[in-house]
Amino acid sequence: MIVFELARRGTTVGREVRGGITTFMAMAYIILLNPIILAGAQDVTGAKLTIAQLTTSTALAAAISTLLMAFVGNAPFGLAAGLGLNAVVAYQAAPHMTWAQAMGLVVLEGLVIIILAVTGLRTLIMNSIPLALKHAISVGIGM
Repeated sequence: MIVFELARRGTTVGREVRGGITTFMAMAYIILLNPIILAGAQDVTGAKLTIAQLTTSTALAAAISTLLMAFVGNAPFGLAAGLGLNAVVAYQAAPHMTWAQAMGLVVLEGLVIIILAVTGLRTLIMNSIPLALKHAISVGIGM
């Protein structure tokens, strides 16, 4: 496929399909767990989001972001909601603001990350963290 330059990257359609299926299987739990975490919380007004709303939005966000990564970024990465961020939204942000404000906070956080990446500050920050600490954080996240 010319669009993805598979031959130049030393891969095949079959290998990429297997990789995609493996990635989907590794990420599929997010479609179930993200709605459960967020549905258990209510905002400052007492409003709660339904499992159906959250499942649909989780699946759509993952599909759209993964397709954008594939066709705009030309990179083979699956993207989905992070379970750390959704816990912060559900248990720290939402009880003190409306759902709309909490989601706006998530968008603002995303914009800050984009600015850090585009300006090169993200790389500077990551390079300033000692390798031993990076390994420890990776192990801690995996536990």
